[in-house]
Amino acid sequence: MRSPPGWFRRRVDAVCPELGLSAETRAALDDRRRELRMQGLCEAGAHNAAWAELAVDDRYRARLRSGSTKEQVPALASRVGPVVLATDRRPGLRCHREVLAATLDARRDGP
Repeated sequence: MRSPPGWFRRRVDAVCPELGLSAETRAALDDRRRELRMQGLCEAGAHNAAWAELAVDDRYRARLRSGSTKEQVPALASRVGPVVLATDRRPGLRCHREVLAATLDARRDGP
């Protein structure tokens, strides 16, 4: 969640909005999703098609390997106990949290 409500922030240990999609990727995804909706695709179809066309998974993996996020991923993976990734995304829509969860699992499982 980029901007979680106050009640949410009081109930979690950490909020890491910088681990979200870059503003550039988010804007490109929103633009393409709107274009596909105008062409008649349903919401989920437009979102997932735009996600695939723009290679959002690859863009996000690259983001996790660069800048300040590069240090945050190992720190998050090293936390004791489960890490819960909260989302407001409806089921059936691709989400960067799936990539982040896989990345964290891989780091926790070892090299």
